[in-house]
Amino acid sequence: MKHDVFVSHSSKDKSIVYEIVEELESNGLSCWISSCNLLPGNIYGDELIENIKATKVVILIFSKHSNSSPWVKKEIERAIDLQIPVLPIMIDKSKPSGGMELYISDIHQFHTSDKVPKNYSKELSNAILAIINKDKNKINFFKSRPKFKSKSPLFYLAPILLAVLVFGYTLFDKTTTKNNCYVEYKIVTGAIVGNYYKVAEDLRKISTKSCVKLEVVQSEGSLDNLQKLISDDSIKLAITQSDTLQMNEHLNRNIGVLYQLYNEELHILVRADSNISGFSKLIGKSIGIGEKRSGSAVTATYIYEEHFKEKMINPNHKQLSEALDDLRDGDIDAIMTVVGRPASEFNKRKMESFKLIPYDINLTDTLSEKYSQADLEYSWIMKRVKTISTKTLLVTKNSNQSDKHLKQFIKDLKNKYRKELMEKATDDINTPMTKWHNEIPMSELPKGLKYHSIVKDMYN
Repeated sequence: MKHDVFVSHSSKDKSIVYEIVEELESNGLSCWISSCNLLPGNIYGDELIENIKATKVVILIFSKHSNSSPWVKKEIERAIDLQIPVLPIMIDKSKPSGGMELYISDIHQFHTSDKVPKNYSKELSNAILAIINKDKNKINFFKSRPKFKSKSPLFYLAPILLAVLVFGYTLFDKTTTKNNCYVEYKIVTGAIVGNYYKVAEDLRKISTKSCVKLEVVQSEGSLDNLQKLISDDSIKLAITQSDTLQMNEHLNRNIGVLYQLYNEELHILVRADSNISGFSKLIGKSIGIGEKRSGSAVTATYIYEEHFKEKMINPNHKQLSEALDDLRDGDIDAIMTVVGRPASEFNKRKMESFKLIPYDINLTDTLSEKYSQADLEYSWIMKRVKTISTKTLLVTKNSNQSDKHLKQFIKDLKNKYRKELMEKATDDINTPMTKWHNEIPMSELPKGLKYHSIVKDMYN
């Protein structure tokens, strides 16, 4: 029953919490998390207390959701009463308030700075181990001061030597970077827990081989990415859905396609006991469609209005993880989300409460310019479900200027890097790169879209 870490969190943060737990366990730490380890039939409060007592460290996944959760507050209060170390992990910009402020305001906190868990998992694991081993000197975010027995000459020389070393390293790094021809580009993606962000992380890892360094920037999704790409000069690249680009002509005129990444499918979910049998039955229903500037929201709104010739009633604009909770609880009737199959979010929860329903209407000429017929297949559904798909594109601003580094990166991505990514891809549902198994025509683009001038010769 004993474990290293008790994970205190809000159910609304499940996606990021599961990623953190997975990384901690991969580093050898045993974790207890209520949403996975709570035994059926047990009294909820009693089991929580028993497992808090049985842990060595309580980590608080702090967010705007956990800040207002009464259960999270109770867990932290109990841990403090039992004198069990508490480590807050701040996953968003929210500040503790109310009772939570009282409990953790004096505790040193681990700030993730919008990084994905795998990028800070080792540091976090070491911090937890240091707490367990009661060796706080190993925790780099604790504000400890070194104690000197005497102020030797080295004490006064150390800052000067350190400054010289830092200056020398910076100069060396800049020189090396220049000599290695690196250019740095920002790529805007999507939510940190989504596939776009993970795909961009994979692109970042291979980009340096073509003298390109990518900085991954999160966003609300496809439409937000296009708007940021046009309005923010510091953004060089974006990932977006092809239909989102087609539907925004004022953006489309200023954007060129560099590469077709993979196909994304429309997933329509209802509760398992729902009598809604297909898309054609969604008229007048309450539907979760994703954040307002996401590709899912654009697609869902467009095909709903195109077919039913009326506006959607009070669409639910929440991320998929939260929308699934709302659907389960009966707060909404359905979810329409565009995501590359297999959707990792579905693997993080029990899906017996839901079912996928088909896109059960014929594609009109207008719709067929943007979408293709597709199938969905998951282990938790009995048979394949008919749906439609759009393409996922890597795009940049149109420009008459040549960019040899970006051109080389796309050329390599089209050839050897794609093969490399395909070889690394697995059938793990959490790996977005399974889509690299699916070859898609590189020379054809959906109607109205065009390749950027620097890559046109690659697709002729």
